[in-house]
Amino acid sequence: MRASEIRRGQAVIVDGKLYIVTNADHNTPGNLRAKVQFKMRDVSKGTIQDKRVGATDDIQTATLDRRQVEYLYSDNDGHVLMDLETYDQNNIPRKCSATTSFISSPTPSSWRCFTRGRSSPTKCPRRLI
Repeated sequence: MRASEIRRGQAVIVDGKLYIVTNADHNTPGNLRAKVQFKMRDVSKGTIQDKRVGATDDIQTATLDRRQVEYLYSDNDGHVLMDLETYDQNNIPRKCSATTSFISSPTPSSWRCFTRGRSSPTKCPRRLI
C-alpha cells in the first residue's frame, strides 16, 4: 500500500516489526517531493517511533483480528490465554511486561489482537481501521 494511503489506526510492518500508526501527516513542501511522516507504536515493546517516507513508497500492512480471550494459567513457557470464541489456547511469552498488567487486572477476560495467528503482547488499539 502506498504511504499516502496509510491512516491512523492501521497496522504496518516496518523493518520486520509490527507497528500501529498513531499519527500520519502528509507534507508537500513547495516543489519538492511529497513526504509522509508517521508516528508509530511498536506492538511488542510499546515504544513510539517517528518515521518519514516518500508519499509513493510502498508500506507493508498487516491485518489484526480482535478477539476476546481469558487467562487460564502460567507455565515455564509463559502465560496461556484462551480464545472465548473458538476455545483455542495461545501462549504469550513470560518476558512480555504488558502481560503482567493483563493478568493482574480484576477481570479475567480481555480483548487481544492477533496477527498471523499469534497474539500480540499488548492490548488492542482502541481504533482499528
